[in-house]
Amino acid sequence: LLHESEGARREAARGLARLSARDLHRRLSPLASGPPVPARVGIWGVQALRDIDRHARKRLVKISEEGQGASRRTALEWARLLDLQGLERLLDDSFEQRVNEAIDAGVVYLRGRCVTAGSATPVTENEMLDLLTLVKCGIPANDPSILPRIQCLAGQTPGDQGGTYGAGLALMLLYECGPDTYREAMERHARFLVDHQMENGMWGYARTTTAGTAGERGDNSNTQFAILGLRAAAEAGIEVPGEVWERTARHFEASQGTYGGWGYASPSPATAPYGSMTCSGICSILVCRAQLARGGPELNPFALPHVRKGLDWLAGEFSVSANPQKKGPSWLYYYLYSLERTGALTGQDRFGNHDWYQEGAEYLLDRQAENGSWGGPSGRYDTCFALLFLRRATRPLYAVGSASPAE
Repeated sequence: LLHESEGARREAARGLARLSARDLHRRLSPLASGPPVPARVGIWGVQALRDIDRHARKRLVKISEEGQGASRRTALEWARLLDLQGLERLLDDSFEQRVNEAIDAGVVYLRGRCVTAGSATPVTENEMLDLLTLVKCGIPANDPSILPRIQCLAGQTPGDQGGTYGAGLALMLLYECGPDTYREAMERHARFLVDHQMENGMWGYARTTTAGTAGERGDNSNTQFAILGLRAAAEAGIEVPGEVWERTARHFEASQGTYGGWGYASPSPATAPYGSMTCSGICSILVCRAQLARGGPELNPFALPHVRKGLDWLAGEFSVSANPQKKGPSWLYYYLYSLERTGALTGQDRFGNHDWYQEGAEYLLDRQAENGSWGGPSGRYDTCFALLFLRRATRPLYAVGSASPAE
């Protein structure tokens, strides 16, 4: 269970499933009462204990129905398994501690590369993502190291530093920093996005596109960041026309692939689907349909056939070590952040048989560099996306106890 090799941990989990309660107790209970569990504990070991616990609960129900003698046998087995639950809690505590330490190290790295607080240099898209990540990870918006940069962003003209991505990120960041404080700036960025939506419901990189433009090619990545930004604007009380949500929802519903996935650019179902863009399709439909249903009953994600079909694709192609159906390591960390967002908005802890957070976090914990960063083909974005995943940064579709969509 504690081996460095994933293969060895997986084999240990298989072995556990074959042991009797007596053997399990004999082999594992010393760990629960011994020294602290080493920092690296594999998901397969933790999951094996949970599987054993679920199996024992089923046996308790079944054997108890067989009579008094059987119940006594079950009581002995159950007592041993209860002892082992202390080990499972120990493993869970170790996992949570490692996640928190990884987030802390990543924040230190990000703060070290931010633009000097007093600089008058315009805030770029890259820095917006850095700042959003820092705020999501618990750095106060009024922290002296970042406040001047946030104020600088609030004074910028939308489109000066990035088109759609910049406006979407600015809205997400300013919402987290205080929608009342930065309302005027948020209104400008929201207006920019509304004015630059294409007739087909998409957005692209171009900064000169006007509302309703036909024939210009957008992409699903820019589109999802526009929708995430407009979601923040709507939750700040800024009016977003209903046709904006409707056009984008219809775009994703019409462009879903035969088997449930989405690709990058084309509004045609023929576009090759892959993981991050499938998450984009699922989340964009959910946000748009939830905004259109504001004031009514809460939206059930599984009542939307396109969302349900997309989730089936995601479960069937699930991975945390690759962007599904995308060749090579392309945009893996972007995909993991997209996966986190999909889990949060749908309220799902699992896709198929996969605990997406546990598996994704284990993958990231094993790959963090000594300086707190994560590195891959996507460069500086990767650390931000990794931290946003670990922090579970996306708010649920609805606030707890509310029928209104939450940012």
